[in-house]
Amino acid sequence: MAADFIRATQHTEYDQQITFPEDAQKSAAASAASSPGRAETSPPWEAADSFTHENENYTMWRLYPGEEAPEPITPHRTATAELPTQTGQVIRQVQATARTSQLIHVAWTDDAGEILGAWCPARSVIF
Repeated sequence: MAADFIRATQHTEYDQQITFPEDAQKSAAASAASSPGRAETSPPWEAADSFTHENENYTMWRLYPGEEAPEPITPHRTATAELPTQTGQVIRQVQATARTSQLIHVAWTDDAGEILGAWCPARSVIF
């Protein structure tokens, strides 16, 4: 399972591994995203995929770690990240919460005070 947005009511770290029944089918997007060395994107699908920063509205690209198991970053580390958006460059102070070899999950608070989270390419996060 891939988590891309973490709402205020959800944990920002992986507490336990999630397992699916053997007969569960993997979507084509999940299959492509699990290919080694790359992170596929898909267009946003709900209003929660947008946020405001300095009175501008941005729409997120959804990145997934695929089948690679994320490693929690405990305690969370403060970092600067370029968030993956469709509508412009956004560089924010964030909290890094988990990582894979290619992606880092970050959480931040938008202008409306909502806590959001997203997977970012590892090269776009600076500690």
